[in-house]
Amino acid sequence: MGGRRADRYRSEFRRQFPMVLAGSSVFALGLSVQGGTIIDSLPELIAQMGLDQNLRVSGQQVTIVGLASGPNFTISTVQAASVIYLMHFICRMHALIRDELRDGEGAQFVSCDWQISPDNFPLGVDGPMAALFSIAANSAANLRLVSGNLRVLTHYLHGDPGVDVCVSGNVKG
Repeated sequence: MGGRRADRYRSEFRRQFPMVLAGSSVFALGLSVQGGTIIDSLPELIAQMGLDQNLRVSGQQVTIVGLASGPNFTISTVQAASVIYLMHFICRMHALIRDELRDGEGAQFVSCDWQISPDNFPLGVDGPMAALFSIAANSAANLRLVSGNLRVLTHYLHGDPGVDVCVSGNVKG
């Protein structure tokens, strides 16, 4: 991503994010990681997500194979790395938050369901990033990487602040 585009994205995000969250009861956590670091860690992240039998990394592409839920497909390594890193992060945060949740008597919850809305992937809800996100969420639940369910709800909101800046620069790959 070019320097000006990155600066524009960061500036727009920093301006919009507090306004979007103002007055809501939403917990938000922002992070920034270098793309090269994620790509270098991709084989380990894939293994930890239990997807090493289904994701084949080869240079600039990742091929998703052997799924009962649909046909094989390919995705750029940059996009696959973004999706897998995001889901890995979600699993870690789910575990941390679930461990802090208590019922009215102070007992820890056994499970915690999350509904996740990954909006605005390139090519929309039918594109390869959205498909890989759903596959990774299902794998996380099936492997008990989360104690509960990760329900994936996808939709696109026209006029969402910062969408054009975010999608064109961050995960276009």
